[in-house]
Amino acid sequence: MKRNYETCANCSEFPCEKFDKWFNADSFVTHQKCLQNIQKIKKEGIEEVLKEQEERKSFLEIMLQKYNPGRCTSLYCLASALMSIESLKMAVKQIESVNEDKAKSFKKLIQELADNEQITFKLRK
Repeated sequence: MKRNYETCANCSEFPCEKFDKWFNADSFVTHQKCLQNIQKIKKEGIEEVLKEQEERKSFLEIMLQKYNPGRCTSLYCLASALMSIESLKMAVKQIESVNEDKAKSFKKLIQELADNEQITFKLRK
């Protein structure tokens, strides 16, 4: 039933059976955080979540401009969508002290931090 809510967070029935079926069958990598994001909207409000998304966008722009050797665009897009803001901040801060190839080192650092958060950048199914 369509209720014309802005997000599922506005519905008193969230998470409903329809959402559960969709989430469990979905294989889009970026949808891994869907449930968590909707719960955050419900708890903190959409404005706070949109502010966080702007911060993620800023980190993505830094990653693409400074540390992309031309083959990491997808990885960095996924990282900015799935990793915690704290890990993204840590990566950008830590890479500044690296003297060798920053692009190569940054890719490795992102993967290590994602592994620490148990985040996968591959399809679930």
